[in-house]
Amino acid sequence: MLVGTSDADQVFHPFAISVNKGESAGDFEFTFRALKAFDPEWAPRILLADGSDAITAGFRAVFGNPELRLMCFFHVTFNLEKFYKGLSKHRKYLEMRRDIHYLQTCKDEGTFLKASELFMKK
Repeated sequence: MLVGTSDADQVFHPFAISVNKGESAGDFEFTFRALKAFDPEWAPRILLADGSDAITAGFRAVFGNPELRLMCFFHVTFNLEKFYKGLSKHRKYLEMRRDIHYLQTCKDEGTFLKASELFMKK
């Protein structure tokens, strides 16, 4: 697991790497507790990860519920490719993929919500 933070310019800065024996909630809780022990004042409010319930549960056990739970964009596009396998050359698929990439670049939640509403209508 790679742990880091992003700055005001949305640049990611990694500060820890963890290699866990497994992928259970306890494994992730152990990692989060180790990080918190290093800096007891650290209280992240946003969790960005794949869709793993175990990561969310480990985070919740140490920091409480995240204010915002984000899906890793790599996993979004990876699952999209699997779901639409065979349609990768179709024009509508290419448009949808482009639109999803645009959604990912929204600068704030309000813009994202409006853009995703328009995307769903399209």
